[in-house]
Amino acid sequence: MIRWAAVILASLSWMFAFHHHIEEVPFRQWTLVILAVLCSIVGLRHYVPTINTTTRRRILWALVPLAVILLLALPAYRTGPILLLVGVVSLALGGGSMVMRSVGLATTFVGALLLLQSATYWMTMGWTARNPNVPYVGAILYQLFSWLGADVSYSGGRLGVRMMRSVHEFPFLWEHLAIFPLAQIWLAGMFFAWLSRAKQSFVVNAAKLTATLGVYSILRLFVLIPIFITAMLFVKHDDDIVHVEVFWMPWITALTLLPLIPILARFMPWSAEAADWVPNTQAWDFPKHRATMILAGSVACFCAAVGVNYWDPGVRKEGRVLLDEAHSRWERTDNPYTTDWYGHESGYNYYCMAEYLKHFYDLDVNMDGKLTADRLANYDVLILKTPTDNYSDEELAAMEAFVDNGGGLFALGEHTNVFGSSVALNPITRKFGIAFQYNSVFDLTRKWEQVHIPGGEKRNKIIPTRLGVHPIMQDVPFYKFAVSCSIATDSWKVRPVIRSTGLWSLPIDYAAGNFYPHVEDLTYARFGAYDQTVCTTAGEGRVVAFGDSTVYSNFLAFYPGKPEMLLGAVEWLNRTNSLGFVNPVMLVAFFVLFAVMIFASWRLRPDLSFSGLVIACGAGAAWFGMWTCAELSAQSYALPKAIRPVHTVVFDMDHSTKPAPEETWIDAATNAFEREFAFFIDSGKKKPEVNPALAKQKAKWPNTYELPLFGFTQRYDASYEIFYQWVLRLGYYTDVSFDLDAALQRDNPIVLLKPQVPFGKETLANISEFLNRGGSLMILDAASNKDSTASQVLSEYGMAFGDRPTSGAILVADENVHVCDSPTMLPVTGGRAIFVAPGGVAVTSVKEVGQGQIIACGLADRFVDTRMGSSSRAVPTPSIRAVFELEFALMRGLVEKNFDAQIKDLVNTFGVAAKPASKSAATDS
Repeated sequence: MIRWAAVILASLSWMFAFHHHIEEVPFRQWTLVILAVLCSIVGLRHYVPTINTTTRRRILWALVPLAVILLLALPAYRTGPILLLVGVVSLALGGGSMVMRSVGLATTFVGALLLLQSATYWMTMGWTARNPNVPYVGAILYQLFSWLGADVSYSGGRLGVRMMRSVHEFPFLWEHLAIFPLAQIWLAGMFFAWLSRAKQSFVVNAAKLTATLGVYSILRLFVLIPIFITAMLFVKHDDDIVHVEVFWMPWITALTLLPLIPILARFMPWSAEAADWVPNTQAWDFPKHRATMILAGSVACFCAAVGVNYWDPGVRKEGRVLLDEAHSRWERTDNPYTTDWYGHESGYNYYCMAEYLKHFYDLDVNMDGKLTADRLANYDVLILKTPTDNYSDEELAAMEAFVDNGGGLFALGEHTNVFGSSVALNPITRKFGIAFQYNSVFDLTRKWEQVHIPGGEKRNKIIPTRLGVHPIMQDVPFYKFAVSCSIATDSWKVRPVIRSTGLWSLPIDYAAGNFYPHVEDLTYARFGAYDQTVCTTAGEGRVVAFGDSTVYSNFLAFYPGKPEMLLGAVEWLNRTNSLGFVNPVMLVAFFVLFAVMIFASWRLRPDLSFSGLVIACGAGAAWFGMWTCAELSAQSYALPKAIRPVHTVVFDMDHSTKPAPEETWIDAATNAFEREFAFFIDSGKKKPEVNPALAKQKAKWPNTYELPLFGFTQRYDASYEIFYQWVLRLGYYTDVSFDLDAALQRDNPIVLLKPQVPFGKETLANISEFLNRGGSLMILDAASNKDSTASQVLSEYGMAFGDRPTSGAILVADENVHVCDSPTMLPVTGGRAIFVAPGGVAVTSVKEVGQGQIIACGLADRFVDTRMGSSSRAVPTPSIRAVFELEFALMRGLVEKNFDAQIKDLVNTFGVAAKPASKSAATDS
């Protein structure tokens, strides 16, 4: 039983390695792994091998593929290779040490298991995203509960459980059955069955394992539902709480799978007679078969990785894009987003997105004409964005032919079929096996704050390429959704672009004006993995379907990830297919070579050292295949270069966020417990998504300013969302940098907002080089920034912020023209004054440096959201409008380097006084 404990504990550790249902918890992952190793040490203590020179050489060969894996693999996948590396070294160097050889055998066994299980997560998530429902389970549970006399019902695949206040309906999903950890246990058990096939036939053991896990998964649900009912009995009558987390909280899932240890030990005993597979000192039997097995297995894994991750580079087209406006009355592109148009519809508008595309492609807008075959023949990419009017049969046929003939179709849908968008899009996308669902998708724990990180991890500097990521997403740092719908597929040719886990969905609510459901925990809500963006090829052309059109509205379109994804999608669509045969050929090769490997292995004596070598070689080949495909995509699908000038203002976050202190293992355990305990108690209330551990960290190490990058801004008095968004009204675009040194290598204007992190010598040198070659840098600071490091930069150029804040009117320097008021301002010394406070104290100054300029502005507190109208959707009052004009002048001066023209415009707007207020700031040093 102790050996089965090792197998199951190792398998359960994967639940805490990924953002499966909640954020990954590495501390728990490693705790389970260490427990698995300890169990293996005890369970395998009688089979510790004696290692001779021949065996040592064989074992050390595993170091080669392990080095490849550790170099290429994502952090979550390195646990197995690390353990296998420890095991190999311990066995090779153990010599006469029984302890080292015991540790080596145990870590080799657990490491081989984890390495073997590496691909299971992707496979199970792919299966459940496409096929979420599991048949027959509801009917079986209905019969079981009926036999016990429970008040239950069954209809449409749902089990209804009646309670005093309501009936809870359960649509049974693979996620309800804990498919991911059970798949890991099944694969580990199959590995054991292969190793121990001397005792019983492999087929018998495999059948027993599969049947045991299948029956247990249903009985586990049979127990979980009463646990859910019991938990609901403790909910107060007026509390809006539904304890759905019983079915997906990882630690609950882990606890309910632990009984498998004695059950599997009973039905699949691991006897001494079956344990002759440990490393031995004898010569390997059938050496040619073993060589064949290693070679076939490695090439098979390489082919599988290429078959799944290869993306046809295609043949690039001319980049003629047509955006259809004739069928849409929502998210219009024909009303310019200017400094004169405000309100709700100005934000829910695609003008900026369309204008941005014009910098990279030749874009036309179809305002009123039909999408005929003749018209589409003049374009390479067609964008259908949230249509509210249906397409005619003639138009549907023309679009289908357009794709078959090499065109690219980009369909942007929205949650819950809002305004009939899915009804209009599905007739065309279904022709390619794609359907927008009538639902809304949310993060399981953070509700509306869903953030997708392509590849799941950030890459290192040695291997920066992201593995397993679609070319559309390869340049996307992260992607925050608004609220999307899910996308269903019924063709094997449809592949995911964004497949996210840890999500749940609610169906359409026809009673609401925008069909948006009331967001609450419900037992019939579906949870697990969802496809939110998919793609396919048809004939010579391509199709991309995206389920969250809101993110390209003016108020969201230019946060990190959004422009990169937009350009990536259009660039991928701007190709005709050329090497589409590679994927099926590689997958066929995988199955053939895998069969060869199995055939070659059948006569071999089980040997853990050899098994570990085969697994390591196969995994190394797979990661190398993924890396090869990622490099090919990076070369083939680089983001397009601008064909027309584009101005992007970069807001630096690198020096406005203090690094959090290193989290100890005690902190990790405490924070994970606090998060899950708080969620379990508070689920169903207004804000169950609050992470107490994260809240504590933010309170201790807050950003000096906030933008809605990963979620809603929490401190409105530190939020600069409106200030950031208003840059777009000037025809410029925005971006956020988390690496100032990298941003300084480009030519975009940069805003340093309330910096607190010290500037190193290299960064200061980079700033100087940036300014001298023509860069434009603005430092915005405020009295509220007590630990400001702005002086480290400004002192290099004879400028500084004063330490005595002032308040009152903001005046145009030398003109005595009143623009607006500010409750607090920092004085500035050095440079040429642009804006002054009463008494002639400069509060904004500019200084030319080489071909560039540096601006010191002490008005940061004037531009927080609470002093900019609080909402980007509000129509401004005259006093707030004056603040907007101040920002516009600053940003135009930053980008165009023409503060004299901006001063003139402000004077014309606000009038001229009779007597000037001041001449300038302090003279240049």
